[in-house]
Amino acid sequence: MKVELQPIESSAVKLTIHVPAEQAQQEFNKACRRVGQRVNIHGFRRGKAPLRMIEKTVGEDVIKQEALDRYLPYVFADVISEQKLDVVAQPRLLELDFNLQKGIRLVAEVDIRPTVNLPEGLALAVDVEKLTPITDAEEKEIQALLERISSLETVTDRTVVEGTDVIVLDFTGRLNGEEFAGGKAEEFELDLSNNNFLDSFTIQLPGKEVGVTFNIDVQFPEDYFDAKLADQVVTFESKIHAIKKYVTPELTDETAPKLGDFKTVADVKAHVAKSIETRNEREETFRKQRAVVDALVQATKIDLPKGMIQREVESIIEDMGQRFQQQGLNFNEFLQNRTEEMTESFKSEAIQRITTSLAFAEIAKVHQVTVTEEDFNQQIAEIAEAQGTDERSILRQLSNQPNGSQALLDQLLAQKVVNILLEKATFTWVEAKEELLQASTETPALEEVATPAE
Repeated sequence: MKVELQPIESSAVKLTIHVPAEQAQQEFNKACRRVGQRVNIHGFRRGKAPLRMIEKTVGEDVIKQEALDRYLPYVFADVISEQKLDVVAQPRLLELDFNLQKGIRLVAEVDIRPTVNLPEGLALAVDVEKLTPITDAEEKEIQALLERISSLETVTDRTVVEGTDVIVLDFTGRLNGEEFAGGKAEEFELDLSNNNFLDSFTIQLPGKEVGVTFNIDVQFPEDYFDAKLADQVVTFESKIHAIKKYVTPELTDETAPKLGDFKTVADVKAHVAKSIETRNEREETFRKQRAVVDALVQATKIDLPKGMIQREVESIIEDMGQRFQQQGLNFNEFLQNRTEEMTESFKSEAIQRITTSLAFAEIAKVHQVTVTEEDFNQQIAEIAEAQGTDERSILRQLSNQPNGSQALLDQLLAQKVVNILLEKATFTWVEAKEELLQASTETPALEEVATPAE
């Protein structure tokens, strides 16, 4: 086999491979025999027909494709090994000619690991945004704990109050005077502070009295999931049976044990203060980690192959599409009118991912970072303890996930690399430009009983 290498980029080469006619004929004959095991040829038992008869029956092209499917992976593997190519992706086949008299000629491009130029000594100067303290954090956390043991008490001396009450009501929806499926409920408990009902329904409830029948007219949105109700005005005949409100107790030595393993008010306050301190320390550590990795990516110089970037973009798009599908959303509709904008965004993310991965790999190589069996077992033990289960259960979970154990090993290796970066970098705390709140990506469930729900 003859191989010619031609650099086409700093991190990609073109391979021109010539397989002699003798070897090509051998692979053709092997493929012919494999095909013969799968087809019925009149007058012969399966697998016993002469090669020429098999070729005549199924055709030369079918046999050639069978040969190439089995043979080409070995060809590429041998060439990559012999030429000592540090490849980062599967070869891309550009040309292919399979001639039994002349042999096999193929041309392919392959991306090789680009040269990674790390910042000198990893001595990064990193700015980290300070954590902005939350005003009255301890008081707010204690209040949140107390609200968990709040009780619902019936109110008898007033009407419904916006946003705070829980009401028990009957309602019957009618479209053009006719009731419809799912539009009726009796003694339904509706929390005005947390529900999925249409706003146009709930905003008409404040001021209503117990025991009085009233109508609420609601116009459903044009894009409502039930096409029969979309953009329609529905009248809900309603009646409130009870008004309730949450009553939150004061923090006393009597209520402290109800909040957890506490005996006194002082125990609760000490626990909350320690929790806030621990959480803030974790957040500061996370900010340093994120900032130092961002600084590493900015300071690392790599000439990335275009093909490598494109494949990562395709991987990002595929992952996003799967998440949309899992949530019952149409990814193609989301991409409409956003193609150019999203493509640039995906490209930037792809470059960020690839640069991070290659830089981490280079640091691990230079500093001889490895993950030992002891590291792995310790992490399994920590996960088991956090989840309140045994280590065997965690190992079973990993075995049921695609590349579960490898993903955990990669995570441990990455953490060791980050620790090296933290050790070598110099950090300066700066004022935060803006505190961002992370929005939930979860899709809220719809109320199935009551059609006024969004």
